[in-house]
Amino acid sequence: MSPSRAPLALLALGFPRVRLVAALLALTAPALVVATGSAGCESFVAPPEVTIRGAKDGVLTDTKAPLVLEFSKSIRKETLNLKVVALETDLEGNLADEQGKPDAELKALFSYTQNPSEASGVEVLGGTAEILGDDAGLVIRPTAPLPVGQKLALLIEPGLTSRDESRATTTRRRILFSYDFRCSAARPTKVMQSGTYFALLDIQEPVPVQIQLWGDFIVDPATGIVRAQFTNADRKPAQKCPQACSAETVCRLLPAPDCVPPSLKAGTVDEYPDFIPNFTRPTGYTITVTGCAEDQDENTAAFVSAPANLVVEKPEVQVNGLILTAAFKKEPNGTVRSTGTVTGSEIVFGSARLSSGRGTATIRTVPAAEAPKDIPPAPPAAAAPTAAARDN
Repeated sequence: MSPSRAPLALLALGFPRVRLVAALLALTAPALVVATGSAGCESFVAPPEVTIRGAKDGVLTDTKAPLVLEFSKSIRKETLNLKVVALETDLEGNLADEQGKPDAELKALFSYTQNPSEASGVEVLGGTAEILGDDAGLVIRPTAPLPVGQKLALLIEPGLTSRDESRATTTRRRILFSYDFRCSAARPTKVMQSGTYFALLDIQEPVPVQIQLWGDFIVDPATGIVRAQFTNADRKPAQKCPQACSAETVCRLLPAPDCVPPSLKAGTVDEYPDFIPNFTRPTGYTITVTGCAEDQDENTAAFVSAPANLVVEKPEVQVNGLILTAAFKKEPNGTVRSTGTVTGSEIVFGSARLSSGRGTATIRTVPAAEAPKDIPPAPPAAAAPTAAARDN
């Protein structure tokens, strides 16, 4: 999905309408270009940029192929340090080693680190790596295939320096990517379960915003076919805090009791007790999603949904081509959690057709005793659209 700055953000109906309009205005505002041409100005020379070859909107399709990095200019090899990690962050978007905890460990799926004690001068963990000709790229061959469906991050550590101009990066660069998943045939799944789920969609492009959803899932364990009904989730308006909340705020109980704006995003999916489903038009909405799951191992399943369209009456918004790609993992206590990506191909706002957007998704199962009783159910098999994701 291409990186424009407004589409999926329009799904956040819990946010004031003015914020949605502002996002659209920001998207359509003309770009400001400042040209400096005086003879006394020094031209800016950028440090090397890194891209992933073959990634379309951050998505790759072949986990068996090498991960090929391309540099915008030749580099000094001795300045290259990088990791590939699962994108698992706190509320502020920080990875484990970015949260100010001295003993925090960032578990890398692959790492390439300068180490003088190694004969090659480089320590490579989780696979092999080869610098491309003219020092303009790197070919990574992981020992084990990188996970499918899960959101991943390529971390380029500070100090990457161009060979000719000696321009260096000064901060960690984070490049997000994932591997697409498509079911090849009907296959059983033991990991994904029928039941109630709570989801957070953290949209990064076009506008940073969070969407909360309740979901009812029906999973056919014999075929991996999944039918789900996702419904807008709003903060509970009637909860009681130790202190009285103003008319402009509501009480949240997690992670600690406090009076907060109704639009405040959740920190994690574990805050589901603070949310109720809102399916009442014109501001509420619910959407049917079909897809398929395929077990990758005894505790992990990959999932992809068929494209779905979401229509909202107020504000008048239609999002076309919503796709969720995710990895679901079963924990020892039986809870199933998921991380993945969400994309949308087109937004229609009134009569205006805008471009696309993308973000990350986190999802977890919710015990039946703790789930709201009025979540719209997923449709029966005969009423649900076919899981076109198997063939698209």
